[in-house]
Amino acid sequence: MHLVCWGLPFYSTIGMAIQDVTGPAGAWCFIPAQHAIERFLYYFGPLIVVFVINVLIYAFINYKIMKSLHRESKRLRTSAAKAGNIALQLKFMARTSLFLLAFFVTWIWGLTNRALEVVDQWVDIGFTPFAPLYITHTFFTPLQGFLNMLAYIAVNSNVWREWYKKIFFCRHFIKNKKQHTDNYAFDRNAGKPAEIRV
Repeated sequence: MHLVCWGLPFYSTIGMAIQDVTGPAGAWCFIPAQHAIERFLYYFGPLIVVFVINVLIYAFINYKIMKSLHRESKRLRTSAAKAGNIALQLKFMARTSLFLLAFFVTWIWGLTNRALEVVDQWVDIGFTPFAPLYITHTFFTPLQGFLNMLAYIAVNSNVWREWYKKIFFCRHFIKNKKQHTDNYAFDRNAGKPAEIRV
């Protein structure tokens, strides 16, 4: 795994440096359009490899979990223990699926956009920059970390519980503050709060 994590970036960085293919590319300093092949060779190609590796790893883990669920359901005697075990493992499966979805949603727009540019260079399909595709590409690409955070908390009941406590505390504080303000008015002459009796 370390070979992939360090090897692919090293390959991309050294390859781009040797060929000197970086420069202004629209919204980013990246590999310009005239080097569309290099974009896939050094960036989107490794990205696809990483995505496929993630899919395979998560598929293998989920397969093992399904086997474990089947085995555990036979071994555990109480329905409560079975339900708790199943819920825990299904939560993990849901989270891994959401991480893959976050990865896909982040990169599908840029991948589609750059793929059309490469195809246009090869067969001259007359591709012209498509504004909505460029906008979604520019919008979603920086969201990888945010979408990963959403994937992590989506099935994390502890996080939701803490957020609920904080939101409830804020609402409770604001409500008490409002009641305090409604019940008392500032007596400008005396310089102290004066109770309003209705």
